[in-house]
Amino acid sequence: MGRLHPRGQWEEWGRMASPQDAIPPAEDPTAAHIRGARAGSVDSQLWLVNRFTPALLASAGRRHAAHLAPLADPADVLQDVWSNVFRRLDTLEFGSSTATAAFLAYLNRALNNCYNDLARRARREERAPGSSAASGVSLGAQPHPSSGVVTKANRRDAGDRLLKALAELPETDREVLILRGIEQRSLGEIEELLGVPSATISKRFQRALVKIRKILPQSFFADLDGA
Repeated sequence: MGRLHPRGQWEEWGRMASPQDAIPPAEDPTAAHIRGARAGSVDSQLWLVNRFTPALLASAGRRHAAHLAPLADPADVLQDVWSNVFRRLDTLEFGSSTATAAFLAYLNRALNNCYNDLARRARREERAPGSSAASGVSLGAQPHPSSGVVTKANRRDAGDRLLKALAELPETDREVLILRGIEQRSLGEIEELLGVPSATISKRFQRALVKIRKILPQSFFADLDGA
């Protein structure tokens, strides 16, 4: 799978996007940095990676742990997720959502696509002569820090803080927070997944959001509404 590219390639992607694309007001920091990333700003790309990679790690851990483990480490998969996100950032549409909510949904779609590609590759390799189901799929080496991308060590540290904070929540609240807050699933989707009434889901989400904001006051959770 592809890896995050050097600064020059990122700037080329940014020039492909229209800086006039309609986005929420610039005072929204997520919207401002999406605009900057579209224009090729490495600082904005780093801000987005730092802020949202922990959310992707939490989502990958909840949804794909059993399937992903034999294939690749989630942190390595996220290298490809971010590469795809920045390549196609000009396709992101906000609609009526806040920039943070729209970007979280966009990231999780990219995560699903990346995982599905990885799983298809694994199945092809399993069918190939002499392959081993236990060998996994190599994603290649980590990109050099000079690529302008935040280092894996820093991302892991931020991810650990979020996972530790999530662990402090009751399991039912944590599950809803990930589904509703991080993955941006609708109440109807979550009701079908969990078999729990939407009113209960909303109550759990609001309760979890209040607590996680107290633990991580500067996180992206501050930008989400409690609906």
